[in-house]
Amino acid sequence: MIAKDGGFLQSKCWDCFQQALGRKTIYVVKDGFKFLAIKQNLPLKLNYFLIPRGPIFKKNPTNTTTALSFLESIFKVAQKEKIPWIKFEPQKSSDLKTIKKALQLYNQQQGTDYFIKKSTKEHQPRQTVFVNLQQKNLLSTFKSKTRYNIRLSQRKGVQVFQARQQKDIKQFLQLLQETAHRNQIKNHPSVYYRAMIETGTKGCRDKKGGKACQNKIRLYLARQQNDILAGAIVSFSSQVATYLHGASSNQKRNLMAPFALHWHIIREAQEKGYRYYDLGGVKAFYSRNKLQPEQGGWFGLTRFKLGFCPQGPLIEFPGGYNLVLNKTKYNFYRLAQSLKNKFPF
Repeated sequence: MIAKDGGFLQSKCWDCFQQALGRKTIYVVKDGFKFLAIKQNLPLKLNYFLIPRGPIFKKNPTNTTTALSFLESIFKVAQKEKIPWIKFEPQKSSDLKTIKKALQLYNQQQGTDYFIKKSTKEHQPRQTVFVNLQQKNLLSTFKSKTRYNIRLSQRKGVQVFQARQQKDIKQFLQLLQETAHRNQIKNHPSVYYRAMIETGTKGCRDKKGGKACQNKIRLYLARQQNDILAGAIVSFSSQVATYLHGASSNQKRNLMAPFALHWHIIREAQEKGYRYYDLGGVKAFYSRNKLQPEQGGWFGLTRFKLGFCPQGPLIEFPGGYNLVLNKTKYNFYRLAQSLKNKFPF
């Protein structure tokens, strides 16, 4: 299956994690495509399916017949679950175009009036950047300031290790709280991160009774002496290692621990044969063949990430789209969302 981002959010591992959170999932793998649909429960039974960064098709570009088969599969389970709409996040614009063509064909064949509407809310970032792990002398491709900070942190005794113990997870959760307070952002509940780490460490059973996901999600911590200074949750799927979540301490910030942390992860992924390190969401643009961070709330985070790949590549996704099966319920949901945004409680 072809996925620009390695397809981790459409993997059996992500399925296991979602189930660990108590969410109902539909995981379908066929010859030409696969998809993971996660049921999102809303008040008034306005539940919907979320297909994060999917579906994933086997061929690039995919054909209308395969896209039609995908629609028939997802509609079958959606109708059974009485789902009014399905939110999907195509990997490529060409996938979206083919799905739209297939939907027209489906409507003609079945006499339905289903339609696709651009979502006003994104679940996943529209942009990300990759570090190409196949490059020689990789450190030399980083920005000079990033190289300096990596060496500084190493000189100051910052060490990085893969964390597996409960005390390590607890310390990482504390770092997440510090980071959220410092940056005035809202985290997921602690149970979310704990379930993610534990699922990735222990794995889960697949349909054949074997282990899936074991060691596919890892927690890395950076420490100096007895102080935990930074942490990152990283997934490993296909040929891509992906930075999922991170945090850093308010203490000893002059030691530049996050730089040592990511340099360690990059080297480990490279040694294990992964081709790319996906640094996660950014908001950036090209200027004179170099990437620059956009002004705004993502500026600092994007600037940090671009230090590891100043020339990109910048990977862009089409974003979220709603595949509407029940127009009345969908419009009621849109109205409720509009009123909620206009008159927040």
